[in-house]
Amino acid sequence: MITQGIQNKDEMMSKTKSAAYAFRVDRMGSRLIAMLNALRVATDYDIDFKMYWLITDTMSDEIRDPSQIFSQNFIDKYFVTKDSFESLQPDMFEVAYRNPGWDADRLASEIAKGKNLLLSHAFASVATFPHEDEAVVRASVAAAFDRLEFNPVVATMIDKINTALDDAPPIAYHIRRGDIIDPESNAAKKVWPKKYTPREFYHIHLQRHSENSNGKILVFSDEPREVERLKTMSSNVLALDDMIDTAALNDAQYDFLSLYAMSRCHEIIGPPGSGFSETAALFGNATVTDVQETLSPEDHDQALALLVSHLDSGPEHFLGLADVGQTLPFATEYWLKNNKSKQGAAITRKYLDMGLNRAYIYVILCELYLGHDDAQAALDIRALAQKQELQFDIAMATLNLMCVRAHLAQNDKEGAIQSLCLSLWSFPNIQGAEKTMLQMVLNKLLTPDNFFPFDKMLTRFALPGSPAAGGNRVGGFIGKKPIEIPFVSIDMISRDWSLFLGKRRHRLFHHKDRIEMLYSRITAVCERCSPEHAHSSMTGLYALEMGDVKRALKQHRAATDAVPNNALYQKRFGDALIADGQIGNGITALTLAAKIEPEQILYTAHLAEAQIQNKQVDAGIESYRSIVAQAQNYPEVVLKAALALSRKKKHREQARKLGLIALENSQGSARVLNAYATILKRCGSKNELLAILTVLQDVGTLRPAFRKIHDKLTADFNRKSA
Repeated sequence: MITQGIQNKDEMMSKTKSAAYAFRVDRMGSRLIAMLNALRVATDYDIDFKMYWLITDTMSDEIRDPSQIFSQNFIDKYFVTKDSFESLQPDMFEVAYRNPGWDADRLASEIAKGKNLLLSHAFASVATFPHEDEAVVRASVAAAFDRLEFNPVVATMIDKINTALDDAPPIAYHIRRGDIIDPESNAAKKVWPKKYTPREFYHIHLQRHSENSNGKILVFSDEPREVERLKTMSSNVLALDDMIDTAALNDAQYDFLSLYAMSRCHEIIGPPGSGFSETAALFGNATVTDVQETLSPEDHDQALALLVSHLDSGPEHFLGLADVGQTLPFATEYWLKNNKSKQGAAITRKYLDMGLNRAYIYVILCELYLGHDDAQAALDIRALAQKQELQFDIAMATLNLMCVRAHLAQNDKEGAIQSLCLSLWSFPNIQGAEKTMLQMVLNKLLTPDNFFPFDKMLTRFALPGSPAAGGNRVGGFIGKKPIEIPFVSIDMISRDWSLFLGKRRHRLFHHKDRIEMLYSRITAVCERCSPEHAHSSMTGLYALEMGDVKRALKQHRAATDAVPNNALYQKRFGDALIADGQIGNGITALTLAAKIEPEQILYTAHLAEAQIQNKQVDAGIESYRSIVAQAQNYPEVVLKAALALSRKKKHREQARKLGLIALENSQGSARVLNAYATILKRCGSKNELLAILTVLQDVGTLRPAFRKIHDKLTADFNRKSA
C-alpha cells in the first residue's frame, strides 16, 4: 500500500510549544470531529493546532484531496507531513473522552513542558478534561468551525444553504449506506449496526411524523435510492439538491455541504455511530438522535417485524445482498427476543446459500443455532466457515468463542479449551473472552497447564453480585473473610504470550500512558489480597512493557527468589534479562522455565523463539521439534515452528506440512499466507508459491519483498505455457 500525508510547504515544527494534533484514518465525518476537537483544545489552552490528513491508495475519492474543501492557505498553515507526525506520535498524549487524572494543574504542567496532544478518537460527544464542563466545551467545539477556511466553491454554497434554511429549519434524516452496501468494498465484508439502520425504522418514523406535523424533513444519504423511496412517501421530504445546484459539486464538496446543511437542522435523526451526523451535530451544537430511540416500543417492534417479513419474502425489497447482510443483526435481535431463532436461522441460511458468503453471516448463524440450543449446528456452521477464505480475524474469533459454549453443552472440555485458544489467536481482545476465561477457571476447566499460562496466585476479591460471590450483592465471603478469585487478564496473557497470539496489536497496546493506566487498575484490585511475589512478578511484567528494564529486573528477582520453581516467573525474568542484554542468563532462565513445566509447551516454544532470535538457530529448531506435535491448540506455535524448520534443508518437508496446518486454521489470513509463502520459497516449491503469491496479489496484501518473485514466477509460467 502506498501511504502518504498532505505536505505542508512551509512547515516549521515547534520544538517547545505544545500542539493539539488531529488525526483519523477513516472518512470525512470522523476526520472533522478530530479536527474540531483539536481546534477547540488549541484555542482554549493557547497551543498550536496541527492536522495530519492521511491519504492511502485504498481511500475513497472524497477524502483524497482536502483542497476540495479547505483553502490552500489553511492547508499550508496547519497540515503536517507523515514523517513529521510519525516522529512525534509515540510521545503524544492520546486525548480520550474523559481523560481521568489530567486535571487543570497536570494539563498546564504538561503543556508547559511541550507535551503534544493527539485527538484521534471517534468521540461519542466531545473530548473533555476532568475540570471542564461538557456543555461549555461542546459550544466551544461548535465555535471552532468559524476557524475553518474554505475553498471558494464551498464558501459560496454555504451562503446559499444559510439563505434557504433561515426561515424554518427542518428535521434531518441521515441514512448511511455507501461503501457498507457496496459488494465490491472491504467495508461490506463486515456489519455496521452503529452506522447502518434499516429503512423500516425511518418509514415508521415518517409515518408518525406525517400524522402529527406538516414540517419538512431534509434527507441525507450516500445512496440516492433511499432518498427517492422516502420522497415517494411524503411531499414534505426534501433533499440537498432541492436547495442548491449539486451538479456543480464534486464528491468531496457534496459530502461536506450535506454535512453543513444537516448541521442547520433543528433535529438530526440518524445512526448512532456515524461520524458524519455526529460532526454535523458538533457544527450546530446539537445532538444526534438514534431513529430507533424516537419510536415507541410498539413502533420499534413493528419496524423489526416489517424488516423480518421483507427478509422472509426475498431479496427484492433490498439494494442487493450486501444491503440484506447489514440488516441481519437487527433481525437477529428480533428472532432471539421472540424465541424465533430457528426461523431466523432458516431465513439467514437461505441468504448464505444465495451467495451472501461473508464472515459475519456465519457468526449470526452460530448465534441463532445456540439460541435454540442446537450445539451441533453451531459447530457445523463453524466447520463450514473454516473452509472459507473469509479474511476477518474477528469473525473467526467470535465463532470460536461461541463454540466454547457449544462444546461445553456436549461435555467436550478439550474442544472448549481449543476453541478458546483459537479465538484468542485470531483476535486476543475479542469481547467476552475474559468473562468466558474466568467462568472456566472458576469451574476448574481452565488452568495454566492447559491454556496460555497465567498466574493463579494473582488474586482479587470477588465482586459483589458476581457468580464468584454466589450472587451476594454485598460481596462474597466465607465467614468474615472475603472470597478471593484468580485475576485472569486478557491484557496480561497478551503481553506474556504475544509471540503466540497471531493478531498484531493495536498501537495503543504499546502506548506507555495506557500501559501505566492498566497497571494501576490491576494493582488497585490485586495488591491487597495477592501474595507479594505475585504482585512483584506482575509489576515486573508491566515495567518491562513500559521500557523500565531495571525496575523489571528488580521485581522479577524478588519474585523468583521467593518462588524459584514458578515457571511463569522464570519466563518473565528471562525476558527482562534478554532485554537488558544479558542473553546467556536470559536463555538460562527460559530453559529453567521449560524444565519446570515440561508439559506446558508454550514455555519451550518461548525458549525456541529466544534461541532463534539470538543466533542459536539449531537449538531453537530442536526446541520446536520437541513440542510441535502437541501444539494443536496453538496455531502460532505451529507457524513459527514451520518458519524455523524451513531454515534447514533437512527439515523443509516437515516445515511445509506444518505451514499447511497453520494455513488451514487461518481462513485466508494475509499474514499467514505471507509466512507460508516464505516457507515455500525456502522449499523451492515454485508452482505452489506462485499460487499463494497470486492470491495475495489479487487481494492487495502481497508484501513488497515478494513482488519481484511473483513477477518472475508469472513470467516463467507464461513462457512455459506459450
